Amino acid sequence: PAAPPAAAPVAPAPAAPAPAPSTPATAFACCDTPALNELLGAYLDVHKALAADDPKAASPAFATLGAKAGAAKAGVDAAGGALLDTISTESQAAAAATTLVDQRAAFKKLSPAMVTLTRAHPGGDSKVTEAWCPMAEGGWLQGGATISNPYEGANMPTCGSFR
Repeated sequence: PAAPPAAAPVAPAPAAPAPAPSTPATAFACCDTPALNELLGAYLDVHKALAADDPKAASPAFATLGAKAGAAKAGVDAAGGALLDTISTESQAAAAATTLVDQRAAFKKLSPAMVTLTRAHPGGDSKVTEAWCPMAEGGWLQGGATISNPYEGANMPTCGSFR
């Protein structure tokens, strides 16, 4: 009698996908003083309100951001003070604005100052990532591993990439 055919080799089971990281690989720690940590927290509150298309929540968040910018000036050099002035000025304008368009325009103007300031003051427990939206031609800082676009909101919540 003929020998039974050889069994086909069994392919190994596919590996389970790796869990998503809680922060992107490009995340960095900020900030090295309590005042700058509070400033960052206020900035992230503004980011969340804009990403949620909520101008009523964004107005008081901008007011808080402006106040925190003034309070943080004591712990920075002249260059940091100039960045905080930009953050304060734009925050005050946005706090008085009633439309998302105006609030987002102010956020777009102050975000480069926040990025520069936070990168100049590493350390601390807050993890943030710089993101960029090509549609809005604007950047921002955010926590988390999923893009949350403050310029496009519900229209394109994940438009952008981490830098």
